[in-house]
Amino acid sequence: HDQEAGMVSCTWYAHQTGWSRIEQPMPVTLGDGPADVYFHFDLKLGGEPRLFRIMASSELSHWSGIYPAYVLRYGQPSTLTSPVQNKLGATFEQTTAVWANGVSNIVIMSRCPRIDLMCITYSHKVLSDEYDAKYRLFSAAAADRL
Repeated sequence: HDQEAGMVSCTWYAHQTGWSRIEQPMPVTLGDGPADVYFHFDLKLGGEPRLFRIMASSELSHWSGIYPAYVLRYGQPSTLTSPVQNKLGATFEQTTAVWANGVSNIVIMSRCPRIDLMCITYSHKVLSDEYDAKYRLFSAAAADRL
């Protein structure tokens, strides 16, 4: 529903040449760890695309190189720890750290969207809330068609 709600996502790609061409996201360094970064733009009707969210994902094994760098740069976040469970029933601890200043948020979450990954999200609060509201409307409309 992202495109229906007016959102487009893009990333940097690295082109590898040879007898078989491969395109893959080009990782960037966040703290001391690599991450694939995706930029989300709201395609406001009749206006310029507006960047409202930057999302990055990295292997959870890089947590110790990424999370402390954010704490050093932005100070202690608000944190929440909760259990998550995989499809086999094993439970793991998930940490969510939030830095918020009223205009924007940075959220780092372990075990997101999979047990072996982490997510880092930068979001503009007002623009993200606008997009999320549009997304909920399109999702509700899709549910009505079931």
